[in-house]
Amino acid sequence: MDLKDNLHLLSKEAVEKIEAASDLKELDQVRVAYLGKKGPITEISKGMKTVSAEERPILGALVNEVRNEITSQLEAKKARLEMGKNQP
Repeated sequence: MDLKDNLHLLSKEAVEKIEAASDLKELDQVRVAYLGKKGPITEISKGMKTVSAEERPILGALVNEVRNEITSQLEAKKARLEMGKNQP
């Protein structure tokens, strides 16, 4: 599996876990698990220096896209939880 496939898989997993979170504490644990200092998205970002110069901009854009998608899903779910509505 290459890094692109891995990123898409991580994004899918994170969104599923975000949707499954039933409270703010659980939601924060998902955030830290995926976006924290030791999270897989951060690890992939750190590993970018090993990627070829041609692939780096493409992979960098994908990393940012996945990070932004996870962040927006986290914010939306947090807003729903704070309003007491767990429905999308």
